[in-house]
Amino acid sequence: MSRPKKIISYLLLIFLFQEVVFRVGLPIPELSNFDRSSFVLKVGQAGSFVRNKSFNWWSLPDTVSPCKVDYNMYGFRDNEWIIKKRIGKKRILFVGDSFVEGIMAPEEQTIPNCFMRANSGFEIEVMNAGMLGVGMEQYLQFIADAVPIFSPDVVFLVIYANDFTSSEIKIPAYNLKETYFDNSQPRVLELMNQHRQRNPIPFRFSFQSNNLLPSVNEPKFPFRDQLDEMYLNADSSLVENMLSAKFNPFKLNEMFRMEKGLREASKFLVPIDFFRYYSEKYKFEPIVVYIPSRNQVTNYYLQFDHRSSLRFSRNISFTDPEYNVNQVQLGEICKQLRVKYYDLTSKIEEEEAGGNHLYWNYDDHMRAKGYSIVGETIYRKWSSQP
Repeated sequence: MSRPKKIISYLLLIFLFQEVVFRVGLPIPELSNFDRSSFVLKVGQAGSFVRNKSFNWWSLPDTVSPCKVDYNMYGFRDNEWIIKKRIGKKRILFVGDSFVEGIMAPEEQTIPNCFMRANSGFEIEVMNAGMLGVGMEQYLQFIADAVPIFSPDVVFLVIYANDFTSSEIKIPAYNLKETYFDNSQPRVLELMNQHRQRNPIPFRFSFQSNNLLPSVNEPKFPFRDQLDEMYLNADSSLVENMLSAKFNPFKLNEMFRMEKGLREASKFLVPIDFFRYYSEKYKFEPIVVYIPSRNQVTNYYLQFDHRSSLRFSRNISFTDPEYNVNQVQLGEICKQLRVKYYDLTSKIEEEEAGGNHLYWNYDDHMRAKGYSIVGETIYRKWSSQP
């Protein structure tokens, strides 16, 4: 072989090797403009792409180990999402907050994964679109953007107790016009283009996890100017954990917000009607699921919650009817609009009454066994319907 041919072959091998390394180690998704950061509100990753990143969520009063959360190339706690559906399989999409995401449990124990494991006899694929720290407006915008792209056959809209609000909920005024990456061009050119746009393309194999919770040294810590007040409203040990990002600082005086939020009537007619309208437009089955606050089903956790709300009355029980009207009204709205509704209050209440505590003592989220029961219950309800 002549010398020029050897040089060309050598350069070609270098290019191919580089291309393989870049595509394996620095992957990019199919879409260039779809990412979790478009929807999140409060957590630290808002405002930039969160592809392939890892985070930790701590609740040191409950466990000395953090919950590690690994995101896929669109920033969701799930396997990689492929736009094209597999032939013969139903695509099932779960939309919700941190309960769907599975905070405080391993990834294999999230509600969508437990739903998937309970499956027998159906050809399905399940997508986990749980997003910590968001609410109904973000759920609807995600549905507006994601449904036309991923074409799910079933969408579970999972509502938790803190999603209730007396404010008007805006429905989406637009949906995303997707833009695709050009996978035919050399990856190094795309990496250079992404760098110019200041878009991160993180390494596929993450070795570092950042905290989802803010410490007192970070600007986003909610009580930086009220540190003395914190010690008046919560046990000092809990405050110290909050300051060091080892316990959720938004638990401080949470019971006051809970009392107000559960008692006020929520305005869910418009958003559920949009959910129904969108299901007819894009041909998917809409199902609303309600997960109650732990204090709505038992008084067991009040002993722990009072430690982070010292000034809250000890004579109030959230199991009283006045704090459990919103999920009933939500069911009536769904019935009126002919949208299926799974209220899991009675199932979780039954488990708690039997001494099977599904939630953590201090953190509001569920233990792995709680998510498992929720996922399996949703599957049984869905698979048994006509």
